[in-house]
Amino acid sequence: MQEVVYQEGQSFKEFVHANLQRFEELFKEDAHKTFEYIVSLEEDEDPWSVFQTIHTLLELMTDDRQHELALFAKERGKSGAANDHPLMFILELIHSFRNVYWDLLYHYYQNLHVEQEELFKVERKTNHALDTFIKHYVSSYTEHKDELLRSQREMIDELAVPVIPLSSNVAVLPIIGTVDTYRAKKFRKKLLHRSRS
Repeated sequence: MQEVVYQEGQSFKEFVHANLQRFEELFKEDAHKTFEYIVSLEEDEDPWSVFQTIHTLLELMTDDRQHELALFAKERGKSGAANDHPLMFILELIHSFRNVYWDLLYHYYQNLHVEQEELFKVERKTNHALDTFIKHYVSSYTEHKDELLRSQREMIDELAVPVIPLSSNVAVLPIIGTVDTYRAKKFRKKLLHRSRS
């Protein structure tokens, strides 16, 4: 494995680009359990799609593109929910990303001899950006999961109250199982709706 290399006068973006291969190695090492999970998936989940996500996240972080970072997090959150990835999956990846990103920051700023106040600014900015990513990812993820649950609940409700018309004035409502308050309200609502149509 190659070591992190700093060249005099490099910007942080240039430093990251020059050490991208090392970043990937450190990330994969730190996130090894998550990669084992990806490989164990029954679907054909591509571990390189994780690297594409991490590369985009790294680019948005180093370029300080906060708005695009939030949009990217929302898009990834919706995709993660649609693909039924556990939420812990992204949280573990972000944890590993944060660890390795901070290692890069440490090696970069170690060569610059900056004031402590400047380091605190970098710390706040970095953690704020990653926390914002997590917040938007989780928000989008849960919103999409809630939509899926709502649509499934509606389908179940539709199937759970089968009104079978026998004639224009008579219908049968077969009831299987127990009738709780929620289900009784659904019966009443469906029967009133059907009787009006």
